Amino acid sequence: MRKRNIVLYMCFVFLTNFTLFASFESVFLGELKGASLAGIAALFLTYQLTKLIFEIPTGYVADRFGLKKSALLGLTLILCYYAMLLLGGNARWFLVCAYVVKGVGYTLISGSIEALFVNGIDPDALTRYNGIERLVMYVSIASAAVLAGVIISRNLFRCVLVIDMITLGVTVIVTLQMREERAPDAGGRISPKKVWDFMRGSDTCLLPLGMDFATAFCFMEVEELYSKYLTELGVSTALIGVFIACQLVAAAVFGTFTYKLTEKVKPERLLAVCPFLLLALMMGVFLDGTPVWLKPILYTLSQTTFAVYAPVKYTIFQRSIVPEYRATIISVQSQCIALGGVASYLLTALLSRSMTLPHILLILGAVSGICYLLLVPRIISRAKARQFI
Repeated sequence: MRKRNIVLYMCFVFLTNFTLFASFESVFLGELKGASLAGIAALFLTYQLTKLIFEIPTGYVADRFGLKKSALLGLTLILCYYAMLLLGGNARWFLVCAYVVKGVGYTLISGSIEALFVNGIDPDALTRYNGIERLVMYVSIASAAVLAGVIISRNLFRCVLVIDMITLGVTVIVTLQMREERAPDAGGRISPKKVWDFMRGSDTCLLPLGMDFATAFCFMEVEELYSKYLTELGVSTALIGVFIACQLVAAAVFGTFTYKLTEKVKPERLLAVCPFLLLALMMGVFLDGTPVWLKPILYTLSQTTFAVYAPVKYTIFQRSIVPEYRATIISVQSQCIALGGVASYLLTALLSRSMTLPHILLILGAVSGICYLLLVPRIISRAKARQFI
């Protein structure tokens, strides 16, 4: 069963990340739905708020009633979201409803299938498989970005939505093939109090969650508005798709070999250096004096840097969780990411009337850097003490 689920999980990762719409979502909302920067930020804020509210309840539902059932319901809601964008109008209330549906759907998926995968993996092999997962994910996003850039350059946005809906249908079929082993009393062994008590006693679980918040506070917005930023600089959507593909493939290649890199460089050194290097490279993209041709290069290097240290951080987090609570706590992780997104989009919506997007992102990056300074040394210290790295 382990080998079967590993293969199916990697297919799931590829399909759920093969979203042509994702790389150009902000462009779609601006050009086809007529949303301003503040309006786009408000819709993304709605999505993150929905995730924030529903992450823990849906994670608890997955642990109690079944991981596959939760994921299948989530995929159905995401299909409804695409249908609403495809068939609906431009009314603000309708778009808000669509993003609420998307948010609930995402929370039902997040954590559930990942928990099913991690439950069958040897803890010592997590870093390796985390690297392989990121390879599959980045190759998928890169392929989708290139294809989307070409299609959108021909003003065929609706085709992008149709292709994504077909991909989701295939994802449902793959999910149905996964096997989930559950003890007869599995749902009865979990309660919110037990989960909370477990988390309070596990600093190697809580500290990475803080780092996820700090990362999302800056980089979630950077990723979602990157294509819009480049189009404002006069770069074509087809070329943007190629840029995104190159950066993701490069990140995927480096991320795949992280487990080998840790044999020569101590994992704690990667975790101590790479987050700050990532931040420096990313902020260089939005400095006023940076040439346009250099921006995609810096962005690619930043994504590559993230791929080098991310598997180490995820391994620390995953090894801290007991299987009974895995989906719920991974949902808490997604909730922390959503909270970071809520905070950043709220701040963007407030500052967008008086500041440009690059300047807003530089402020977000400075806040993330301060959080890294507070969190990274403690994560390394606790992980070494528990022999997780």
